[in-house]
Amino acid sequence: MQLSSLLHACRSMPRARRQGRARQVPPTLEATTIVVLGNTGAGKSKLLNAFLGEAELLPTNAMRACTAAIIEIEYNAQQRPGAEYTAHIEFLSHAEWEAEVKEAFALVCERAEVAGVAAGAAPPEDTPAHEAWDKLRAAYGKGMVWTSADALLAPPSPDLLVLAMAPYSAARRRIHEHLAQSISFETQSASELCRLYSKCVDSVNDGSEGSLWPIVKPVLLRGPWDVLAQSVRLVDAPGLADDNSARDAVVKKILEEANSVWLVSNVRRAVNDKTVKDMMPPAFKQALVERGVLGSLVFIATQTDVIVRSEVAENLNLAPDVSVLECAHGRNDYFRSKLAADFKRGINSNLAHTQGQPLLCANVYNSMLAKCKEKHAHAREQAQIHKSTLTLSLS
Repeated sequence: MQLSSLLHACRSMPRARRQGRARQVPPTLEATTIVVLGNTGAGKSKLLNAFLGEAELLPTNAMRACTAAIIEIEYNAQQRPGAEYTAHIEFLSHAEWEAEVKEAFALVCERAEVAGVAAGAAPPEDTPAHEAWDKLRAAYGKGMVWTSADALLAPPSPDLLVLAMAPYSAARRRIHEHLAQSISFETQSASELCRLYSKCVDSVNDGSEGSLWPIVKPVLLRGPWDVLAQSVRLVDAPGLADDNSARDAVVKKILEEANSVWLVSNVRRAVNDKTVKDMMPPAFKQALVERGVLGSLVFIATQTDVIVRSEVAENLNLAPDVSVLECAHGRNDYFRSKLAADFKRGINSNLAHTQGQPLLCANVYNSMLAKCKEKHAHAREQAQIHKSTLTLSLS
């Protein structure tokens, strides 16, 4: 399914009323919100960059997650020369950050006490305590002192001797100065905007002076993207698997108001993607069925042109001399059927009334994400392999 077709399908879904920040939406149109979720390495940022026709708007990295903040993307209806692209970043209030720090610090200390180790020791990965520990170190730097939450939250001392003796004091000062503040950028290119705002949302946390992303509220990007001109809003969400309670609550609220949810996964692990499975608890699936809005949930498999013919042929029991095109179609069909079976598991089997409201499943090939212009024969061949539409009917 082409991405433009996905947008058309999403806009045909029932629209929910929304309140909050004033938006550049004509009074006769109600915003359509599309929330995009995916795990690290799923290709979410590349997908959205390609969808908007930009080489670099959302930061990307093949080795780690780049964005740890919610990013909302809208059409800029008030463009000015040199300010076609804008970004607005708001930071948590002092009270919000205090609640975050105290909750995270308590979680880390509780885990350390159970394990019989010092509070500063790294908890096991893939645990809420490790996420909390990682967030605090990201904010206050690797040199932070694990004394108490109140010590972290106290206004930094201006005493230069104290700054010299406590390496994390500079990070504390930086965090303290940004709380309850906001920053705006205006540029004439997406790449320049990315360079400026990404400093506030990049998830890398190896600096002694800390990072700002733990205290960032949803970031609002606006630009000259015609595909969003008819009051469409994209929301790039980091997901619900982390332990950022404030951000977690915002994501859940956005999901409740969304017209469509795109679940993005690398095709090689789409069937077993934990994030995709966690996003589909039985109650959520049953609600989609009962409301007749299965079409508002879209699965997108990226990098479907990354294929090893012999490997796919063996796994799917295809003939040894099968073509790459047949392998691609076979893998897509397998992906579609497995997702359908997983979706039906745990919900009422009576889906007769869902006819005409299909669960959509689309595949996106990596050459498109790389903005390939099909200059080479191989690229043209790969593009032909993955033009087929994957519409998944659950009726």
